[in-house]
Amino acid sequence: MAGTRQVAPDALTESETTLLTALRSADPSCKVALCEGHGKVRTSSGGLVVPRRNPLTVAGAECVRGDPSWAYPVLLALDTGETLPEALRELWRRL
Repeated sequence: MAGTRQVAPDALTESETTLLTALRSADPSCKVALCEGHGKVRTSSGGLVVPRRNPLTVAGAECVRGDPSWAYPVLLALDTGETLPEALRELWRRL
């Protein structure tokens, strides 16, 4: 992702790795990168840029670490500005 400093895979915490895995699984069409910083989640030409120190990112990582099925509500909380797939919402509602 141009213009952002992605966190190296070996520098990710267990919670951050679980968060990325859950978000990527929840919406495979969306490319997600965890980057340094604490600003807002934003979309770039390369996909979704999620700052690792953003309070919602930190809380979301803990949520999905406890239960990966919370990826959909975490995506909503991150307020990506993107429309999430209807199938993803329906899948979460059935859990």
